[in-house]
Amino acid sequence: MGPPNVGKSTLFYAMTGRYVKTANYPGKTLGLEVGVAKRNGVVLEIVDLPGVFDPANPKDEDERIALKEALEGRYDAVVVVGAPHAVKEAAALAEHVGRSRPVVFVFNMVDVGAPLVDRETLEREMGVPVFYTSAAKRRGVSELLDFLAKWEPAGATPPKAVDIPVGARARTASALLSRPWAAALAFAALSLATVFLLLALMEGVTPMGDLPWSLSAPLDAALGPVSDAIAAAGLPPLLASLLEALWTGASALISFFPYVLVAMALVAFYEEVGLVGMLSRG
Repeated sequence: MGPPNVGKSTLFYAMTGRYVKTANYPGKTLGLEVGVAKRNGVVLEIVDLPGVFDPANPKDEDERIALKEALEGRYDAVVVVGAPHAVKEAAALAEHVGRSRPVVFVFNMVDVGAPLVDRETLEREMGVPVFYTSAAKRRGVSELLDFLAKWEPAGATPPKAVDIPVGARARTASALLSRPWAAALAFAALSLATVFLLLALMEGVTPMGDLPWSLSAPLDAALGPVSDAIAAAGLPPLLASLLEALWTGASALISFFPYVLVAMALVAFYEEVGLVGMLSRG
């Protein structure tokens, strides 16, 4: 469990191989997702709980379900997941749950912004097992599974309150984007930049003028001769009209497909560098 948008479901998938929707949208994990991981002859049952932003003041049903499960469910331990943009929230959640359950603290998305302290030092300061992971890149997941397979927690041990240092750039961006107005402005700017990038890449059009190339030019050059060939084939008018109509629809879909690919690539890039998670937090 952990705050929203820290990669809990991605980590769950990396640990169990079970598919869970991982797009960065608040409240995406509805209900309790259960998976199984086998490690060194030990079978681990792992549950993916909905995100909890403030354990002292859960605001919706998903948060209340997650807290109730974590505190009252029949679990040996709770893995609390944090990320660069939700360090304090994850630490507060670990402290809250740690009063009733053994806790493992996982700092995820270290590829976006790792703590400025090594894992062993943070583990010693918090007083609970700590792991650094990048679930999206499968880093640190194997070590976490190995530990859970052999760990025999003695009982609940609340983590000590520790200020987890994160890189200044990640911390500043996170603090700024946690403000709703700043997140809204950043989202609008990001959306506008995405439109400009799409126009530049696909059509060669920019606010400063046209580019000498575009991705759509060679595609149009390849599709155009097909229409010309249909017109020049000397087919009966009805058949020619039918083929032309079919090709017009097919070519429109083919022409649109690169836009979808480029847009998906841009969204994947934004999510990979942590922009989507930071914006959704605001």
